[in-house]
Amino acid sequence: MHEQNAVLIRAKLNTPTVTQKIIKREKVLEKLQRVIDYKLTLITAPAGSGKTTAAVSYLTEAGLPFAWLSLDESDNDPVRFWRYILASMRGVGSLSEAFWDVPVSLELIRSNIQADMVLDKLFMLPGDTVMVLDDYHLIDNEIIQSSLAYFIKYLPAHFRMMILSRKEPDLKVIREWMSGRVCKLGGRDLSFDLREIAEFFKVKGYPLTPEEISAIWNYTEGWAAGLVLAVLSMGEEDDAHAAISRFSGKNRHINQIFQDEVFDHWPDGVKDFLVRIAFLDKFCGPLCEAVTGFTDSAEYLKKLSESNSFIVNLDQEDEWFRFHHLFSDFLQQRLAKEDPTLRRELYRRAGEWYRENGLIREAIQAFIKADAYQQAFPLLVRIYLSMAQDGDYDDWLKWMDNIPPEYYEGEVRTCTGYSWLASMKNRTHDAQIWADKAQSCFERIKDGLAVGEKDYLEANVLVAKANLAFFEMDVEQVISYSKQAGRLELSRSIIIGEMNSGEVSLLKTAYGFKGRLKKVDQLGVLLVEGLPRLIGNFSAYLTVGLAECHYERNHLQTASQILNQGMENIIELGNPGAIVPSMITLAKIKRAAGDIEGALRTIDMGRRKLAGKSKTFWNYYL
Repeated sequence: MHEQNAVLIRAKLNTPTVTQKIIKREKVLEKLQRVIDYKLTLITAPAGSGKTTAAVSYLTEAGLPFAWLSLDESDNDPVRFWRYILASMRGVGSLSEAFWDVPVSLELIRSNIQADMVLDKLFMLPGDTVMVLDDYHLIDNEIIQSSLAYFIKYLPAHFRMMILSRKEPDLKVIREWMSGRVCKLGGRDLSFDLREIAEFFKVKGYPLTPEEISAIWNYTEGWAAGLVLAVLSMGEEDDAHAAISRFSGKNRHINQIFQDEVFDHWPDGVKDFLVRIAFLDKFCGPLCEAVTGFTDSAEYLKKLSESNSFIVNLDQEDEWFRFHHLFSDFLQQRLAKEDPTLRRELYRRAGEWYRENGLIREAIQAFIKADAYQQAFPLLVRIYLSMAQDGDYDDWLKWMDNIPPEYYEGEVRTCTGYSWLASMKNRTHDAQIWADKAQSCFERIKDGLAVGEKDYLEANVLVAKANLAFFEMDVEQVISYSKQAGRLELSRSIIIGEMNSGEVSLLKTAYGFKGRLKKVDQLGVLLVEGLPRLIGNFSAYLTVGLAECHYERNHLQTASQILNQGMENIIELGNPGAIVPSMITLAKIKRAAGDIEGALRTIDMGRRKLAGKSKTFWNYYL
């Protein structure tokens, strides 16, 4: 029996073996250089993050004497814990003889006399030494926590404690850190960066392309175990590099480690909670409560975060979180096995919470996934203008493609809106289909409309047709449809949206007929004959296009006059796609006239007008 215990002790006191085929992680080692300056070092990160490897690599390279203790759940007994502490110290050369005669009892531990006895021995010994406690997250005994906190508080200057854990230790221990006397490393400190990932796979015999390195980082977020399992998966495939594109939380190796090391450690209630919020891209306590019905959702999130259960904090207040990408895949596999009715209900609840809290885009996505189109469609109509103005076409079009026809077949403006945005994505065939839908819709409902509303909706259809004519380079049709619309009685102008998705010059867009200056010239009549009344400040795009046309012909004075006369509308509209080309053209006119300072002031004004705009790439043009 004594011999068996001795074997057990030796196994727990052995320093874990680190493979020779490992890269040297300079950034981690640099951070660990601070260990010597602190009584306590805390390395807290999820399973498989490389905590043990980092500690062994640092201590070995630094040449510091150290004692190692790998803990398990059976060490929650205070007497057993402190016997192992003493046994680990006996394995260090300078400490080997000092601790054989130290007795251990529960009474001594409770009264902190046990810690005092060990401290007294340490004070009499020379030289720097580090004591490492690995897997400390398995210790939850309050007597142990209290006695260890006391021990750390009074450690001599030459003795340091290093704790490796999947979660933050008891507050009594980390109180030292809160007062600035602890060196702390977390999961982000241990995560591999792009350079390290490249080197890691090269050492393993798989040199990767930059695109593959980025893909691996996106999947794993630099998680060490994820990288190891990716290598393992590549070795099992005939085409190792093709395996990268298939790597996810559904991988059987990843699945197994999440199952064994994370998921199975939680009680059934927490498991249900995790699965039911698996579809959320990010989450907070109130949202999770609305989705799951668990009133203690915020407490669940707190515990999961503190235990480093692959939940990532998104703010300093610890209110919003997200799952690690691979863990999200793992959980969504389990959600996919649930009854479809339950999944739809979870999405619907999320949609309701998003809508009530003003998160309209998130609400639309959730309602669509819940097949709750009656709730999704009004939100799509509501958000159209802001998305069209921001040039944010893709999501709106994608969402509309999911809405059944019965929800929009009586909505002329929805159909013209789709046609407009589709044209901005150069989907002219789809734009024509939806313009035709708008026409058919108008024909069905026009007899029941009041005169003002009838004219307004008819004008929307005509403007949609004029828009398509731009993309077909048919200036006669543009003018014809615009004039027809201009003859209608309109109480308000037609809302369009951003007409320039990223060109520095309007002449490069369909609305500048791709630089066909003669066609642009013909549009000048529209500025005189009512286009501003028809589409309001959106006529500013035509103003800029005409000015650019005159600039290209070296009619600098005419171009300047057009811009100066239209500048109020351009600024009031506030769309970057009009502001940037106008400011650049005006600046070029000033530069051509020798007014360099005036040109620079114009560019500076353009930058100020772009402040707060969502599409930041426009700033690079100025």
